Amino acid sequence: MEPAGKPLRVAVLGAGPAGTAMAAQAAAKGHEAVLWSPRGGGTRHILGSVTTRGALAGRWPVRVAADLGRAMEGADAVLICLPPAVLPGAVVRIAGALRGDPALIFAPSGGLAALLLQRELLARGGVPRIGALPALPLLAERNSDGSLSVTGQRPRLWLAGLPAAAAPALAELTARIFDVPVDPLPDMLAAGLADPMALVGA
Repeated sequence: MEPAGKPLRVAVLGAGPAGTAMAAQAAAKGHEAVLWSPRGGGTRHILGSVTTRGALAGRWPVRVAADLGRAMEGADAVLICLPPAVLPGAVVRIAGALRGDPALIFAPSGGLAALLLQRELLARGGVPRIGALPALPLLAERNSDGSLSVTGQRPRLWLAGLPAAAAPALAELTARIFDVPVDPLPDMLAAGLADPMALVGA
């Protein structure tokens, strides 16, 4: 994990309002933010920066990666913010494209997607560090001009880790990205059941 004072390279997978807002938040805290969209539609308005209004106001440098592998290349943290319906297939793609040893954090937890990702990475010989946030750190809406209105930011977050012993370090890393306190949860099931939409969809 990177030293506390060094900016992080944060890859955000998913360019919906929440994912784009998380990339902007990371950039606002001085980190290098890279955004990837599975279909490219969510990044069509982004020409090197993201403009936000509301709880997070400003213009923030965010780079767009067209390729999943390049988005994650050299990342310290990968935030996975994809719709529940695409997570099963996306997890397999992420595992296949991943190089290095970044922290992988689901935001939100995506049901039990973290367990699937762990299985895929272990089968490939990896030693994954996976976190899951039961709730989104930021609430955001996309405006017609492509900017975002950030309507709320949680003052505290919770995170479960795989393995469970990794939760404190993952919580510390997540706190650096979002600049809010992050408390570890005892197990991944607690985070997964807090976000039931992926399970309902399955």
